[in-house]
Amino acid sequence: MSQEQPHHNGDQAAPTAAARFAERMSTILDEYEQERRAEITAAGGHPDDDGSRDVLTRRTLASIAYRYDTQSDSPSRRQPLIDELADTFTLADVRIIRTVAAALADAMPQMALASRDAGKRPDRIAAESGYTASRVAQLIREERQRHASDTQ
Repeated sequence: MSQEQPHHNGDQAAPTAAARFAERMSTILDEYEQERRAEITAAGGHPDDDGSRDVLTRRTLASIAYRYDTQSDSPSRRQPLIDELADTFTLADVRIIRTVAAALADAMPQMALASRDAGKRPDRIAAESGYTASRVAQLIREERQRHASDTQ
């Protein structure tokens, strides 16, 4: 996660070296992907049928999530990723991801409680899951209440 930079006189602080590096790498990866897709298309193939990757792998989804998170401050920087997603994913892929996201949201109370019972603090669970610490605490309370009512 990035740390907030202090504001001076209403101006944003200069990006850190790590932020500049991440931005450059993201740009290089976007350029590579565009060139790769263009080469496959020029050779008469379909860029999604090259067999080089399954768009629903954890690695691919984690890469997309990282790129989206690091570009979320700028719609213009995010647009190449949005274009790539629109070209790469099928409607069936979207359905699969939406269904998995809903299932994970339903499982999150149990996951949060198990993590808390294993000694993780709510703020750490929040950082790892993308939820706020207050929402994690609420999920844990609700799951404990559910367990208590199930045992009565």
